[in-house]
Amino acid sequence: MAHSSLQPPVVIFACRVFQNWLEHLLPEGLRANVTFFDYALHRVPKNLRQTLQDALDNLEQPSLVMLGYGLCGNAEWLMDTQYHNYKRLALVVQNEQDLETYRPAALEVARYCERWGMRYEELVGTDDMLRRLIEIAVQLDQVDGDFVVVPPGGTLTQTMFFR
Repeated sequence: MAHSSLQPPVVIFACRVFQNWLEHLLPEGLRANVTFFDYALHRVPKNLRQTLQDALDNLEQPSLVMLGYGLCGNAEWLMDTQYHNYKRLALVVQNEQDLETYRPAALEVARYCERWGMRYEELVGTDDMLRRLIEIAVQLDQVDGDFVVVPPGGTLTQTMFFR
């Protein structure tokens, strides 16, 4: 993908959980610029931080970096300190086939979370946010409050996601 000196190349670093959606949605010119990292990397935040920093340090030129991650956090910490504040547990999937595939594991987690009175829900999600991410990657001036933008040399912090 050719880039003018005014527009840096777009690079996407994302959790592998988004791989099927992003590979389907990304324009041909962006597919080569995406790197998917291991599903469990977020379980140890310092490992995620180091992996992302290494990837950033290895970029050959200044780039517009898009991060495709949610707020999973450290799973054990979430279970011990935060789940008791939640009212529901939702399994969100791309399609009905995924629902059948992941339902048994989700039900196991739901049984564990019953101790906090959570209700279990199943939702077939949409690709709306990923489509917006791609739109913004192509036209940064389209960014809105649903996305966090960190300027070159800036620092990304967890508090930026709490709006």
